[in-house]
Amino acid sequence: MTTSLLILSTFCALLLFFSLFPKDVSAFHDDIGNNISLGNYHLKHERYYEAIKYYTKVLRSDPNNFDSLAGKGYALVGLQKYAEAIPYLDKALKIYSNNVSALYHMGHAFVGLQKYEQAMPYLDKALKIYPNNINVLYDKAVALEGLGKYHEAVFYYDKVLKIDQKFALTTKDLQVIHTYSH
Repeated sequence: MTTSLLILSTFCALLLFFSLFPKDVSAFHDDIGNNISLGNYHLKHERYYEAIKYYTKVLRSDPNNFDSLAGKGYALVGLQKYAEAIPYLDKALKIYSNNVSALYHMGHAFVGLQKYEQAMPYLDKALKIYPNNINVLYDKAVALEGLGKYHEAVFYYDKVLKIDQKFALTTKDLQVIHTYSH
């Protein structure tokens, strides 16, 4: 009888202990998932400051969370805070080095800072993975133009227009095409 009570009380104590612990862990993961989802939602709707708020919450508890690192980087690029975006995108790319979106946003950040040489490896790698990504093609054209490689820039501007004739090129882009396409 004593042995049965001891086993029963041990079992109840273990059951109580383990029933409490997983709830905390699942709540933690639900919180991360919810914050990432909310960050993504706000990012999609170009509410960048709101997105950053949710990604930052995740990064406080999980500083290597790819989705939040990349998402915060994308939001900062959307706010044209290019220099602030680079460390987040760099850390994200150390986790997933072939993520086209992270590669594009890193290249775009360098283009935004007019650091065209630094942009090129990211844009080139993104194009190797996804050769017809119109945004990457456009940024590559801008970077090449910034480097004074006008004939190469025209090639990429032309590719952009072949994919989407309605792509919004600037007047400056069109002048480069007109001047150097002959």
